[in-house]
Amino acid sequence: MKSGSWRFKALALVFGGVAIAAAASLGPKLAFSYSKQQALKDLEASPASCPRLAPDVCRIPVADGHGEMCVANFCGWSFSLPKADYKLSTDALDPGIVFVGKKLSVKVDGVRDRRPDFKSGFVPSNPSVKKYFREVEPYGMLVDAFGSTPADVERAQTPAELQKSLYLLMLRAALQTHGAEDLWQRIEIGSRRGFLSGNETSPVLVATIYLEQTKEFAEVVITPKPGATWEDIFACLGALDIQKAAESECLWPVSSGSSFPGLPPRCPR
Repeated sequence: MKSGSWRFKALALVFGGVAIAAAASLGPKLAFSYSKQQALKDLEASPASCPRLAPDVCRIPVADGHGEMCVANFCGWSFSLPKADYKLSTDALDPGIVFVGKKLSVKVDGVRDRRPDFKSGFVPSNPSVKKYFREVEPYGMLVDAFGSTPADVERAQTPAELQKSLYLLMLRAALQTHGAEDLWQRIEIGSRRGFLSGNETSPVLVATIYLEQTKEFAEVVITPKPGATWEDIFACLGALDIQKAAESECLWPVSSGSSFPGLPPRCPR
């Protein structure tokens, strides 16, 4: 669920700054100063906004004792919600898996590898930046990316800091989900970590849940119905069970890895 074409415009502008930062990594202080000013100029001209990631983590309790579950397999994972509250949609117009409840509709929108696979010409040139993207935990990388702002570029004191901040902004522009302009927060559901964008008045909310076993992210789109509250949304997330399926087929072809720049491939395609 992406929020508009401005992302691509923002990416193009930030790419210019990244290229300059790459050249600056080999130049003197004067080249670094010029690179930084040019990057800030590009960001100032960008139509992209940077909604703030809430500083606190929202901890959602895991629901217990909800009886028989409505279960569906997707891309090697098993997703389930209480059968007393949800049923699977049989609408042929609903691609993927959609759980339908009285207050909410919940769609499993993809299982994705968010680690960037940099295309030729856009690979970080600084060794420390290369190492960061190669070794950082994917969830930590998204925390850094979603928490990044143009102020990080202004604060950069070295070519490595400048290049890293630009790449994180670029990653944020590519992966930021619909609803982040209303509210964007980190969540913990038991041992699961993730992000939630949107609020109860948003047309949709997007929960991005980290699957630590495979270092992927499950994206779940929640559509509130009239009268739905935060309590209903949190109860749904607390009841949602995600387990690695021993034997299951992906409903659509799986694309391994993510393409960067641009939007990452998803399962389904």
